[in-house]
Amino acid sequence: MYFHGWVLDFDTSSFTMQRYRESIMLLEDPHFRPKNPTRWSIVGAALREHPEWMSIALENLDRWEKWGRTHPAPLRQWRKIIQEAQSSPELMDAFLVWLSLDNADEEPLKSCSPFVGPPFLVL
Repeated sequence: MYFHGWVLDFDTSSFTMQRYRESIMLLEDPHFRPKNPTRWSIVGAALREHPEWMSIALENLDRWEKWGRTHPAPLRQWRKIIQEAQSSPELMDAFLVWLSLDNADEEPLKSCSPFVGPPFLVL
């Protein structure tokens, strides 16, 4: 069977529009989208090489708090994590390991990441 120039290699008798819609809905659902597990490892590696970029993250947090973010708790949590990481080399290493991990439990916090904007745009 041909579809827009593609050869479809499946049994068309079992293919229904309902199954097609369900497969499209899965692709649109953010829970089923393929994740880029390297994003956080790239950010972690960049911060290891340029620890001064942590100040950019703190500046982002300052700016967002001044704007009056509706839910400031993640911003406070990020500030605490970053300040603790800056307090010792051991805690910085632990932070970079944590940041590099692809952990679904941390996704809500990481979705509010202050590691945005230059120089993080190229990562």
